[in-house]
Amino acid sequence: HQSLEINDEELQKRSGNLLYRWYEHHFKYNEARKVLNRLIEIHRKERKRIREAILINNFAFEYWLEGKPDNAIPYFEEAASIFKEEDDLFNCSNSRVNYLMCKFALNKLEDNEEIEKELREHAQTLSTSGLWQERKPLILLAKIEERRGNINEAIGLVKKAIESSKNSNTRYPEQDGGYLNYLLSEKKLQAR
Repeated sequence: HQSLEINDEELQKRSGNLLYRWYEHHFKYNEARKVLNRLIEIHRKERKRIREAILINNFAFEYWLEGKPDNAIPYFEEAASIFKEEDDLFNCSNSRVNYLMCKFALNKLEDNEEIEKELREHAQTLSTSGLWQERKPLILLAKIEERRGNINEAIGLVKKAIESSKNSNTRYPEQDGGYLNYLLSEKKLQAR
């Protein structure tokens, strides 16, 4: 907190990431966004566009975690736009999938061929990193397939998502495992 009160930007940059993650871990999303907002200002002033966009994406993600996808949408769009300008395909895909997750959560995502094609392209781009972000388009595609009643396709996508994040040191494999169990129970109900 002191680093935000004293005007030491280097100290703010060094401590800011840890501080906002601490707030996030304790569900203090508004406090996390305050820290992120300050970090965004610093990197914007320094003209570090990719770092700025990463922080904008993280700022938006705090809204997502808080259950406010409508608030997150414009920031995910802004981050994706900066990444695109800077030719950072991985982070552009990540922000774009985050944006699409929000639209889906708000029932404002049409599950047409264009969206499906875009999600598959993002899955391809994100899969090149070996990072847990690869799971995001797979889970969204699974939810679209579930909504269409294609439970087997959804199950296959969720299994791929679990595999992609199994050594990620996150809770996503566990979370996605819960979704998989739900789909498997839905499959049993359909079989009756």
